[in-house]
Amino acid sequence: MPMAPSYSGQVIMRPSGLSHHDCSRGRLAAVTMVVPRWLCAFVALIVVSGCNTARPHGTDATPTVWVSPSPSTPTCTNEKILVGWSVERLALQTITVPVNEGNVMAVSDQVAAGVGGVILFGSTAPTTLRASLADLVAKAPDEVPPFVMVDEEGGAVQRMENLVGDVPSARTMGSTMTPDQIREVGRRLGEKLEANGVTMDLAPVLDLDDRPGPSAANPAGTRSFSLDKNKASAAGLAFADGLRQAGVVPVVKHFPGFGAARANTDDAVVRIDRTRAPLAQ
Repeated sequence: MPMAPSYSGQVIMRPSGLSHHDCSRGRLAAVTMVVPRWLCAFVALIVVSGCNTARPHGTDATPTVWVSPSPSTPTCTNEKILVGWSVERLALQTITVPVNEGNVMAVSDQVAAGVGGVILFGSTAPTTLRASLADLVAKAPDEVPPFVMVDEEGGAVQRMENLVGDVPSARTMGSTMTPDQIREVGRRLGEKLEANGVTMDLAPVLDLDDRPGPSAANPAGTRSFSLDKNKASAAGLAFADGLRQAGVVPVVKHFPGFGAARANTDDAVVRIDRTRAPLAQ
């Protein structure tokens, strides 16, 4: 699965920690694809774990007693939470806006408008990040907060190492750790991300590569667990499972063939000289 940080064709896995929210709180719990970063948008397949058609702002909520439904008659469905949303409101949920982690309130207007995600950039996050993010997501309409995303892969790609600690590169993990050990690394990282208000990690990388990098000539490099598809799959999915255990949504990236790229798709058009058969594997 050889690509780079353009977030194109990424698969997002739904964490078990988001599966049992109170039905009185609307919550978009998972998405499936992120389109190129320069568009700052992702196409979302919404999995809803709460039903709350927008209550008028400023109206006191009447306490509700919820009776557990039988598996065959769910009270909370995608349709129930989305039926009253306009096309514009739905479209806003497909948009992710970038912001520097040192000034997250710079996108407060976009969050108040109903965007579906915020992606944090930078290299050193403030110790007040959790409080700042809490203030930011509180501005979201209808109690449907945006996903708060960050690239915390480990190794060369860490956005908030000062808050979450040093994480080994995928290459190091894949060559020196068992899947269980990698899962524990992901779980510990996820706990620290969650503690700082981050709900989605744009990791792990499942591209296949054993070359030096990341660099202008090879955007994958040590971001890849292995050139061996079985080792990369086992290691990457273990890392993703660890994040899920901590309640953080993992994002598997990038796309088939990216590990063989000779330039960064963030900045250039890249041709992958591979036939369909190896890419399909």
